[in-house]
Amino acid sequence: MKKELSPALRIELTLEEIGGKQPTASSEVEIRGMRCRILEVKPPKIRTNAVDELASPTAPATNPRSRIDYIFYRPNSGFELVESKVVPELMASDHRPVFAILKIAPK
Repeated sequence: MKKELSPALRIELTLEEIGGKQPTASSEVEIRGMRCRILEVKPPKIRTNAVDELASPTAPATNPRSRIDYIFYRPNSGFELVESKVVPELMASDHRPVFAILKIAPK
């Protein structure tokens, strides 16, 4: 009799959440008390611009449809993005301003 496998559950975790060791595909780790097999390892996303998760549009200021305004930074420069958002300001410009908070990353 063939043993039926349960469906895979997709969970994205950081290295800190799995003990700080770099896993490889097919290695096993314990996550929250469960033995799990790693199916895929993706490199971390390296951001170069301070963009919110939705990539909110910035132009035109009234009824914006395009994202054309960004704040760029170098990931290796020692900064981490804390927060980024498009400010819903209609009067200052024909574009909406982008607001970002960057912090100095721990070494």
